[in-house]
Amino acid sequence: MEIILMRHGKPAFSKSARVSCREMADWIAQYDCSDTGSDIPPDTSRLLASSALNIISSPLPRALSSLSALGRKPDLIDDVFREAGLPIFHLPGMKLSPTLWAALFRIMWLCGFSRNAEPQGIAKQRAV
Repeated sequence: MEIILMRHGKPAFSKSARVSCREMADWIAQYDCSDTGSDIPPDTSRLLASSALNIISSPLPRALSSLSALGRKPDLIDDVFREAGLPIFHLPGMKLSPTLWAALFRIMWLCGFSRNAEPQGIAKQRAV
């Protein structure tokens, strides 16, 4: 048996202006609702997808639109396949790029801070 993991295509939502912590919560919500727009998958991804016997996906729009762009439909859609969410912290006075905030929040999550997000231990259990 061969298992192929594919990351979704580039989300259509890509605002990258500096945001505050409070604005980052909205940024994440918009990112999670985003599909992949007109992003075209590489030929290698199309070839792999065409050979797959079973397709499973998270329910996130970017994952489902990626499958659609590959010409495939999921056999199973389940939240268990969703990436771990980011905790949101309120650090006043700073505006950073969403990429930097996401990295900072992920590091904090890995250090055990999971405010408003799934704790790391639960995410690991879900992954198993």
